[in-house]
Amino acid sequence: MSTIAIIISFVPLFFITGMMGPYMAPMSVNVPLTVIFSTICALTIVPWMTYALLKNHSVPEKPSSEGEKKGALTWIFKTYRKIVTPFLESRFRRYLLLIGIIVLMAFSVSLVFFRAVPLKMLPFDNKNEFQVVIDMPEGTTLESTDAVAREFENYLRQVSEVTNFTTYVGTVSPMDFNGMVRHYYLRQGPHLADIRVDLALKGEREQQSHAIVLRVRNDLMEIANRNNARIQIVEVPPGPPVLATVVAEIYGTPNQSYDDLVSATDHIKQIMEQEPNVVDIDDMTAMPHEKMDVFVDQEKAALHGISTMAIVNALRIAVAGDSSATVHMSGERQPLFIRLILPRNSRSSKTSLTQIPMATPDGSMVPLAELVTFQNTPNAQTIYHKNLDRVVYVLAEVAGRAPAYILMIIQTNSFFMPILIMMAIPLTLIGIMPGFWLLNIVAGDMVGGYQNMIFFTATSMIGMIALGGIVIRNSLVLIEFIQASLKEKMPVKEAILQSGAIRMRPIVLTALTTALGAWPITLDPIFSGLAWALIFGLFASTLFTLLVVPVTYYAVYGQKFEENR
Repeated sequence: MSTIAIIISFVPLFFITGMMGPYMAPMSVNVPLTVIFSTICALTIVPWMTYALLKNHSVPEKPSSEGEKKGALTWIFKTYRKIVTPFLESRFRRYLLLIGIIVLMAFSVSLVFFRAVPLKMLPFDNKNEFQVVIDMPEGTTLESTDAVAREFENYLRQVSEVTNFTTYVGTVSPMDFNGMVRHYYLRQGPHLADIRVDLALKGEREQQSHAIVLRVRNDLMEIANRNNARIQIVEVPPGPPVLATVVAEIYGTPNQSYDDLVSATDHIKQIMEQEPNVVDIDDMTAMPHEKMDVFVDQEKAALHGISTMAIVNALRIAVAGDSSATVHMSGERQPLFIRLILPRNSRSSKTSLTQIPMATPDGSMVPLAELVTFQNTPNAQTIYHKNLDRVVYVLAEVAGRAPAYILMIIQTNSFFMPILIMMAIPLTLIGIMPGFWLLNIVAGDMVGGYQNMIFFTATSMIGMIALGGIVIRNSLVLIEFIQASLKEKMPVKEAILQSGAIRMRPIVLTALTTALGAWPITLDPIFSGLAWALIFGLFASTLFTLLVVPVTYYAVYGQKFEENR
């Protein structure tokens, strides 16, 4: 039944939709298959190997004690009796145990509320790359943006873990899954740049990629502030990417303009700036700027015999340039385009543009100022929508912060017994949360002025789920031992003490072997949270399985069995 309970606990993960579905679906298959084959091995291979190994061993004629007769060593039996008996004989001590558990549970939960144990959905991975996304003020020339990008490059050359980098100025960098979700494929303009930074291989550097990013963040921010630039330091996510770690969505009523929504971003950004360790605050809006509209005087243009298309082409070539021919050079496999464009000083102001000469049909030249007028008008904002509603996004990153029940009713023929069996599951928090708190005190360090914390993540929650299977199995087998002893007409206290002593050694050995098996996983940046949750939770679950479950069983059923005797 415990195997079936574990299977049913993990099967719902198969039906998770969205981007998390592909990440959770393998677990819903692998875990049930693992427990199925482990159960088959426990019922077939283990008994056969036990028989093969022990068939030549002699059996003592008379066991030296009742404890040994039941398969437990004498010292285990005596130790367990000394610990549990006082709680069975005194209701006051049982209440003290309950109060102690409530206090420990409240303390463990308070560690989360007071941020002593930082929480995060997905842990930071140890990747070999990160990005520096640079936003200059709109209207910045391509050359100025390139000069700022080169200043970042000069700093990155001094970082020992950086092997190479590629800079994209004014154009988009190669799109990946993270860039697709964050809309980086739309980043095209002279004021935008993107630096792709490659790090040394994991085995060739001491720090993980997240620690390296924390170390260089302040220096990169200093360069950005010096050049009036906004930057985002983007790490490759370990799972499905998101728009940002912190996303605020601003909506309004239908009678509000989009400019009203944009003006509300300043208030949201001020709130974020007051929060410690919230960095890379930005919004998906354009800075207010003007555009230059050109109005053609159709009458004057017709008198000079110049078409509107000719005027448009002249302005396009002057401002944006045009590739009108190619040249073949030795040593080049492909022909090179010849780009025709006016010098910068002849196309950077309204006055210089008005001096562009236009040819008439009779061969004379007319300045553009005779044919057109220029007018500056505000440029419209890009309007984003979500579910057909207008929305403005404010983005930020964070640096250095943080149905098996029915089966058991059928198995035990009781509604309270499954609650008793599963009682030790939430009590694992008493081991897990203080464990992560102590782990941050011992192993957490400061990198670049930011705290490099060990987070309680989604993989840690998976560890809690896996730990729940171990706890249910231990509790279920212990209760079955007690009920089997009671069927043999044994007194309820003796049944509880003897069953607990018999199960104590296998429960402790299971906990130790599981903890040792999880220890190598602590070295993995993604699944280390799972391993630490298992290790810390096993200590608490083992204690509570052997103490709380028997004492609670006696408190609920003890008087009933004693009256029946």
